[in-house]
Amino acid sequence: MKHTIYRIFSKNTGLIILTFICILFTIYFVYLGTISEFDTVYSIIVLCYIILNILLIRSVIFPIIKINKSGITSYGFFRKRELAWHDVKDIKLLKSKTQNKNIPVPMQMYVEWKYTDSPETHGVWMKRTNTYIILSKKDIIKPNDGIYSKLNLYRHIAASNSTVAFAYDKQVWKIIEEQLPESIIYQVQGQT
Repeated sequence: MKHTIYRIFSKNTGLIILTFICILFTIYFVYLGTISEFDTVYSIIVLCYIILNILLIRSVIFPIIKINKSGITSYGFFRKRELAWHDVKDIKLLKSKTQNKNIPVPMQMYVEWKYTDSPETHGVWMKRTNTYIILSKKDIIKPNDGIYSKLNLYRHIAASNSTVAFAYDKQVWKIIEEQLPESIIYQVQGQT
């Protein structure tokens, strides 16, 4: 491998666009606040948008995954996880099917988790299927099916500090196949 590749955890375009729109609104409200010398109302609006931005950036853009010849590194807001290629003991493709099953709480969804050997990613209104690559120094434990927050999905997929997870990408999967021994890669086959 000759170069370094960077990826973000999620490939949910809608949430990424929403994050950047919120950042633009925050910049606009800060501008309005400086014009009005930060009245109480503008201060509260700016504070709310900053908190919303932090939540969205933390869940959509972070962690940033760095893949190079030495291994995989995950950079989050407050932590960094490193996984050298020779330390990887388990790898799985985890498929998540999300549905909004009349859940009264906004930004929550019902998620069904399933190990798979063939990646599948598609989205239909209110239903979405994503495949994540999970690498770990230990055995990977599948999350339980249930109601999850859309903003805290990474915490449930990569619960252990020795685990790194990110959305499936063909180029990255090819690099993983090159770097890891065949015995680990073939564990993925037939794990449904």
